Amino acid sequence: MDGAFRFGKSIVASLTVALLALAGRYVHSSLFCDVERPLSIAMNEDIFRERTSMSSQRFQAATDAVWKVAIVTNRKDAAVPVGINEDRRPVGSLLQQTRELSLQNPDSTYAFCDVRVSSKRARGTCSLDRQASGGLAVGELQVSSRDRFLHELQELQATPLDVLVFVHGFNVKLDHAIARAAQLAEDLPFHGTIIAFSWQSQGGTEAYRSDERTAERYFWNLAKLLYDLKTELPDSRLHVLAHSMGNRVTLRAINALCGTIDPMGNRDLYALRSLSDLSGGGSDRQTDPPVFQSVVRSTVGEIKQRYPEWGAWRASSTPQPAIDNLIMAAPDVGVSQYQAWIAGLKHTCGNMVLYASDTDFALEGSRLINGQGFRAGDSRASMKIPGLTTIRVTGVTATDRLGHSFYGSRPVILDQLAFLMNGPQNRSLQLP
Repeated sequence: MDGAFRFGKSIVASLTVALLALAGRYVHSSLFCDVERPLSIAMNEDIFRERTSMSSQRFQAATDAVWKVAIVTNRKDAAVPVGINEDRRPVGSLLQQTRELSLQNPDSTYAFCDVRVSSKRARGTCSLDRQASGGLAVGELQVSSRDRFLHELQELQATPLDVLVFVHGFNVKLDHAIARAAQLAEDLPFHGTIIAFSWQSQGGTEAYRSDERTAERYFWNLAKLLYDLKTELPDSRLHVLAHSMGNRVTLRAINALCGTIDPMGNRDLYALRSLSDLSGGGSDRQTDPPVFQSVVRSTVGEIKQRYPEWGAWRASSTPQPAIDNLIMAAPDVGVSQYQAWIAGLKHTCGNMVLYASDTDFALEGSRLINGQGFRAGDSRASMKIPGLTTIRVTGVTATDRLGHSFYGSRPVILDQLAFLMNGPQNRSLQLP
């Protein structure tokens, strides 16, 4: 009995020490906040003379602003049911049905939504308020077809021709994703076209594992959106801002366009070793059995028929970067996986920017859950990736209590993002 009591005391003592250490670290983080400043921002630049966005998506309503945010989502809880259509239900044997389901992706819903942004709100805050008396009020979705949606984006295009696609992270519902996109556009300010891409996050902290599976499987809708934007708005500069688990969606989507994975997220299709070759035409492995070769050819052919954009951004067919700025804020991605994704897509990006923090308590939780060392968004990972600029952030604030949503709440970061994504020409990050 005494042994059990002593063991219990040691456990309690260890937990107490750990909690005190965590509390001390949190207090220290709240007192010392900083952001690296790798940009030489000339405050007489045109984009900083006007603190009010000139985007054609922004309207003035009395003293408040109203943003007509463009939305693309593969959520099943959007205004129009999203998922497997009735006419696409699998038929045939159980094996055929399983194969059919494994090759399908949910449909995209295209929409616009008015978001009222209170003039009383402090820059960097993003709280939902039905009356927008001190926050943001999200209206009803105005659902559109894909063709109408892209046509309206063309009409919204103004000078400068900048398009920003925002991809939210874990534990985010649709209305919060829309509100954050509007808040970013207002607070940067962003002068181009803002699009919120919302994936199927369940919007609950208890659904972390479920969100992981969804983010890693249903990303093709984003790939299709990015491809459509470069095709239908060829003169625009495309910027992508992904946060937290949204980086898993984003990195997979771009890699699928590069042909390094298939639209369902498989790096190795039916145990085949050269997906990049297959996405561009491919050839059989002479050592593989004829039956296996036949299955592979059939599957690859079907994927290419269903997803013709697959592999469209291969290095050989992308002489100029398709994405001007890929900005990855606090990516909840394992380091080795992150490095592999970046290697597969770096030819598509003019700038690749990583915002990482050593006081991100949300990523600390992810590290404990995943048990794979520091996450890519943790600056202590100290990754060295050619072509990637890492901007280190530290500290927690009243508007970012976990030190995880700094990308939208810190004025310094908002200024940096505005510098990157606005203006007459693409800008490159340069460390002093």
